[in-house]
Amino acid sequence: MKSVVFDYVKTTDISAMPLLPIRLESPTKHFETFALVDSGAGVNVLPYAVGLYLGLRWDDYKRGPNLTGNADNEETRVIVLECFIPKFGKLELGFAWTNGKQQRVLLGQQNFFKIFDVCFIQRQGKFTLMYPEMEQA
Repeated sequence: MKSVVFDYVKTTDISAMPLLPIRLESPTKHFETFALVDSGAGVNVLPYAVGLYLGLRWDDYKRGPNLTGNADNEETRVIVLECFIPKFGKLELGFAWTNGKQQRVLLGQQNFFKIFDVCFIQRQGKFTLMYPEMEQA
């Protein structure tokens, strides 16, 4: 099992969040960002603007799952992207590409938490990703 500890990223003077550096890749472009590791999100979510930047065309993809919470009226499309995560390399992640005003890439239960075990250490401002299928080098 490969295990890597990441620090929370300070977002304001009084808060920090479990943000994971990630590079999303399409056949023609890539987009580097910090994705929120969100155990409360049912699915991985890709903001509309990020999909457009990657050269994706909304009408080329099948309708996706309904989102909940603040995004419950937003339409989605199902998209699979190759992603690069530091210390783990490339893997494919499925996303609900939303046409709403979602501003941040979310990594949720489907399928980020199906691939990684995650341990949040809030008081220390750290989180650990464990990848059971990857052997230690």
